[in-house]
Amino acid sequence: MLIGGDASAVSNCQPLLDTISDHALHLGPSGAGATMKLVVNLVLGLNRAVLAEGLSLGEACGLETEQVLAVLRQSPAYASVMDTKGSKMILRDFSPQARLAQHLKDVQLILQLGNEHSQSLSLSKVHQSLLEHAVELGYADADNSAVIMASRSKATLE
Repeated sequence: MLIGGDASAVSNCQPLLDTISDHALHLGPSGAGATMKLVVNLVLGLNRAVLAEGLSLGEACGLETEQVLAVLRQSPAYASVMDTKGSKMILRDFSPQARLAQHLKDVQLILQLGNEHSQSLSLSKVHQSLLEHAVELGYADADNSAVIMASRSKATLE
């Protein structure tokens, strides 16, 4: 649990926090928890997009996608998103665990936060374009693993 707020208030709530979470992190003043969630979502979303692009490239080159995923899991490129989203991407099982449109909203908030703190976040801008393309392809309500369909698409992203 990512928590922002006055340290004494958080301390007073510790028994409740211990009841509802195995691991509660106090990150600073009010809003710090929400900010950290956006940072986590930035990295997680980009990991998902990179996995989609790698699987798409392997597939386009004639490699078996299941084998590509297996090799990636054993390589220094490993990220836990491979375990949670890799098979969904390969099987095109986009039953929603987390909707793609919801992640696009998070990326828009991430870019807004970057602007507020003079951070360009160039990879997140590319990620936003990729997610917008997936929405245009009809995957807004699909699982966020459907980002692979934008990577597989032959349409040019700018």
